[in-house]
Amino acid sequence: MDDIFISIAAYRDPELLPTVIDLFEKAKDPDRLSVCICWQYGEDAYEQEFLSEIVKRGYSNIKLLKVPHTKSKGVCWARSIIQQYYNNEKYSMQLDSHHRFVKNWDQKLVTELKKLLKRGIKKPLLTAYIPSYEPSNDPEGRINLPWELKFDRFLPQGPAMPRPETIDDYKDIKQPIPAHLLSGHFIFTIAQHIKDVPYDPDFYFHGEEISMAIRSYTSGYDMFYPHRVIVWHQYTRAGATRHWDDYSGWGAKNEGSHSRYRQLVGQDDKTIDFGKYDIGTERSLQDYIEFSGINVSNKTVHPDTIAGKRVPVKYTSKTKKRKSKEFTGFFKYCIDLLKADITVDDCDCWVIAFKNEAGEDIYRQDCDENEIKRYQDENPDDQWYRIWRWYETNEEDPVNWIVWPHSKSKGWVDPIIRPIHSL
Repeated sequence: MDDIFISIAAYRDPELLPTVIDLFEKAKDPDRLSVCICWQYGEDAYEQEFLSEIVKRGYSNIKLLKVPHTKSKGVCWARSIIQQYYNNEKYSMQLDSHHRFVKNWDQKLVTELKKLLKRGIKKPLLTAYIPSYEPSNDPEGRINLPWELKFDRFLPQGPAMPRPETIDDYKDIKQPIPAHLLSGHFIFTIAQHIKDVPYDPDFYFHGEEISMAIRSYTSGYDMFYPHRVIVWHQYTRAGATRHWDDYSGWGAKNEGSHSRYRQLVGQDDKTIDFGKYDIGTERSLQDYIEFSGINVSNKTVHPDTIAGKRVPVKYTSKTKKRKSKEFTGFFKYCIDLLKADITVDDCDCWVIAFKNEAGEDIYRQDCDENEIKRYQDENPDDQWYRIWRWYETNEEDPVNWIVWPHSKSKGWVDPIIRPIHSL
């Protein structure tokens, strides 16, 4: 039997029980599932319900790793712990703890993977930010279009970040789409992946997905976005408790994760012995850069990747040196502006600028009166204005942003200057 090892990292999640029930009820062959859950539990009523319901339903093929949430070290640590219980199943699937599934999802995923294997792809891997559902409006609120991943931006701390987009031409596509990015909440592949690309427990959050994409690709895995909807994922998770809500040291741990990522991809000098968590040996990091159009080592991007074109990137040059000249610097950032910092209510302009260490403008794109009104009208309950700006550049990354309001009645008021903050 083509058994599937299923990894679920769950942190105090009320959706864990309905996710597990749907996982089994929608499977064509539930007996093929070998589920391992790292259950980082608290004392909420739904968590007691989860345990009693699992016992009541008699799921014999669930391994429940019970960890008090105060002992948790984050999602990558949890995923790493789960992988220690892999028992030579043929396939593996990594999930979060908030999902829904189509009928016969297991058969559909195995069939897609077998088709890729038949095409001569030795190590196929299916992944994506899968379409969304909302528990309060389910199943009516499900998005029934498949999604793919596109490059979005670099965090100031180094990691490349993806964004999801609908696969608008999915009806014309007969097979999964070649991928260059990876989602931590959905990975379906041959279970050899657990041995080839084991989860690094010292990553915390940011950097997890891009590092796994790079390590998978350089270990010989060809990644694909499914062209049909098979699984849904909950994104908003309103009111849900995250690990960083409980753990006061998460900031330092995340900074350590950023440093680890930068050393892995060559942004910083390597002082860490990554061992089995290092980049693979079947392809080089340069191979990934050229395939994806994302130079993770110097934070430049190919224009086709910025434009969202699908991989592999098509170059006008043939040599490595000339190909590198086709890349450009790219900066994208969300200014979180506290509404209370705007002390006048008749603004007709906000100067929006990014500055270097010398205080010089690197980039400026102001908000006019219409854009200001749009920010004022949207999300009235949010205490922040969230202002996105992005631009291509060969300058150094900015260190500060400035918002300088102009009032119709009072003229220029005090500017608001903040550092490009750590995440």
